[in-house]
Amino acid sequence: MRIRIKFTKNDSVRYLGHLDIMRTFQRCFNRAGIRMVYSEGFHPHQKMSFAQPLGVGITSRGEYLDAIIADGQDVPEILSNLRNVAGNGFDILEVRELSEDAQKAMAAVAYGKYRIEFYQGQVPDPGTYLDRPSIILKKKTRTGIREVDIKQSVLSMQAEDHALILLLHAQGEMTIKPELILQDMLTFHGLTYDRDEIRIVREELYAEDMSPLINYQTITSL
Repeated sequence: MRIRIKFTKNDSVRYLGHLDIMRTFQRCFNRAGIRMVYSEGFHPHQKMSFAQPLGVGITSRGEYLDAIIADGQDVPEILSNLRNVAGNGFDILEVRELSEDAQKAMAAVAYGKYRIEFYQGQVPDPGTYLDRPSIILKKKTRTGIREVDIKQSVLSMQAEDHALILLLHAQGEMTIKPELILQDMLTFHGLTYDRDEIRIVREELYAEDMSPLINYQTITSL
């Protein structure tokens, strides 16, 4: 039985790395009494995977985790038990059973929506930044640093009440970190990047058809 869990990553755990988050959920599954399916071999581990690791320092209202559990367990009960043990740093929003032919969350995710909040100072104008034939940035890849045109990676960007709202590609070579875009955008406008003066929130992750991952190839549990 495969399930998809939607959860938040709050301010109190914003600097927690991906491996620490994974260990946290391993403990949560144990404490919640969920019967997990384990891998084989000398070092068996719980079968679970995340849609897309979140950068350190970024909070989220829409993170996703897929897990394989023993058949016959009640999904609403799993949701209740996980909420009871998750702690202050994470809120468990929903748990859904996945359909038999469902893709893993990491393969299904296609887009990510981000909100960049400015505690003070000027919100840069996205129009003049995007209104260029190309936007070349240096991006770190598995093979080293290379220049990429991120023009097609940004589906939309708009200013809204001391914040920027970005919709970005989240799959393959078109994936780009919102921090990288923000740094380049501020430099373009002659402004200084100060990580302590902003808050980056991942609002949601979407499948190719723009449905939130919690609704994509899942079975609603009443």
